[in-house]
Amino acid sequence: MQIRCANSADLNTLVILDKISNITNWSLNDYQNSFNNKQHFIYILEEHGKISACIVFSVVCDEAEILQLWVENNSKRKGLGIYILNYTLIELRKKHMILRVFLEVRDGNESAINLYKKAGFLEVGRRHKYYNIDAWQFDALIMQKEFLGF
Repeated sequence: MQIRCANSADLNTLVILDKISNITNWSLNDYQNSFNNKQHFIYILEEHGKISACIVFSVVCDEAEILQLWVENNSKRKGLGIYILNYTLIELRKKHMILRVFLEVRDGNESAINLYKKAGFLEVGRRHKYYNIDAWQFDALIMQKEFLGF
């Protein structure tokens, strides 16, 4: 198992895997925009040479935001989500001196909410009817993790 920064050759594969693994998937344009943004980072987790998980985050000053996180369908329930999330949180502290990390998650996505809670995130807000999926509207929960001192 290895985590590395994505390269431009990975982007099409990320779109394909994201689409089959995630209800709120990103387009190729979304990934390209993040890839080209110097404040955004895309990490991928590979197992046996295949991409199994992805996390995209942005860094601004002493704060970060997780923009996308997914685990490929055949790799779910193996601990890969918490593995890549914890790796990223450590990197954010060490390399970027981050004091807090934010994210939003679809209300009702219990596996993701539990993952974030396990990593120490707390719900700090809600965006009502933020997600529109197949004519259904869902709130977005805003979650935050704060780090104490250095």
